[in-house]
Amino acid sequence: MLYTSDLSFFIRDEFKVEDSNLTLSDDKSALLYDATKDANNFRDKSEHNSDYSLPITLWGIIDSSYALQFFDFGWNEDVTGTIFYDDYGFTGKFTFKDVAIGTAKTYDYEAIFTIADIGTTVIDGIDELIASDLESMGE
Repeated sequence: MLYTSDLSFFIRDEFKVEDSNLTLSDDKSALLYDATKDANNFRDKSEHNSDYSLPITLWGIIDSSYALQFFDFGWNEDVTGTIFYDDYGFTGKFTFKDVAIGTAKTYDYEAIFTIADIGTTVIDGIDELIASDLESMGE
């Protein structure tokens, strides 16, 4: 896997998640998310802008009902998270701050999303294309 051990490829050019302003961890093993730095228009509740919130979009893949509740209450506006890949799949850990869960108190809510085993695609010549890209990037 090209992206497993060094995610710096993911924040270059076309691999960057548009306007989410992900940063790379010091050891290059994870992408870091901070909603306060996200330039997508997910705070606008007048449109279907939940699609522009990275944590809500990932959550929506798994359970759209809860994801939309967090979006409606604005709990996705102060979220930090870590995204990493391994041989098993994709994992995103996000902390939603000050979430009211059934009481007058608020709590930090940690959501862990794992996407794995989505299948296999064989692309003839992909090894050569990856090698060419690595060479052009000076790797």
